[in-house]
Amino acid sequence: MARPIDAQRRQELLDGTVDYIIGHGVAGLSLRPLADALGTSDRMLIHHFGSKQELLTQALAASAPRVPLFDTSARLDDTILGIWHAMAEGSQRARVMLTLEVMALAVHDETLRPLALATTTEWLDRVTEALEHHPAYSGDPREGATLLVSGLKGFALDLYVTGDTARVESAVRRLARALVDL
Repeated sequence: MARPIDAQRRQELLDGTVDYIIGHGVAGLSLRPLADALGTSDRMLIHHFGSKQELLTQALAASAPRVPLFDTSARLDDTILGIWHAMAEGSQRARVMLTLEVMALAVHDETLRPLALATTTEWLDRVTEALEHHPAYSGDPREGATLLVSGLKGFALDLYVTGDTARVESAVRRLARALVDL
């Protein structure tokens, strides 16, 4: 008879996996080093999650960046800059870095594509809805959301690789102004 799953231990392992992949990334992820870091065995990870892919799927879903809510009473460009600062140096930076890694890997790894697509869709849906209700935005909300989400992801990747904060932030400010003028 199979050993029952301990829900609390499973959650601890999932939380630890999230921390691990945020710190180490997912390219080349192997269960043995992960299990060692979590104080368990690869066999126990499989016992709790069924497969490496299921563990990774759940950990990536749990580590997805949190899309901030738009304050429709605030200036749109200020709201965009607030989102940017969370991505660039704030609470979302490590999560965005991991998401960008998954997106890049998903180009060639079919198993990661649904996760990358789900994160992108969530961001687009939330930003589209926010733009629909923001009094300063009069353009097509889905187009504006695509411009903003894709632009910020590109700027984030540029910043993470180059470290050129001044240049990238200047471009983000320009995007924010352009979006208000759409």
